[in-house]
Amino acid sequence: MACCSTSGHDYHVKFGLFVPPFFELSNPHLVAELAARAEAAGWDGFFLWDHMLAGDGTPVADRSC
Repeated sequence: MACCSTSGHDYHVKFGLFVPPFFELSNPHLVAELAARAEAAGWDGFFLWDHMLAGDGTPVADRSC
């Protein structure tokens, strides 16, 4: 369990989603929708892989929309 303290508050991440920015998830609008759904469902975090390279022809989200 990760923990940090900010302004006297303790925050604990218990469950999170860690998703790759490839194929269907290279669409930033879809990733934003999934993040909103994860938050509404009570997930503690939504994290996106940080990749610099992918296989040839693999769609990758590499800039903001």
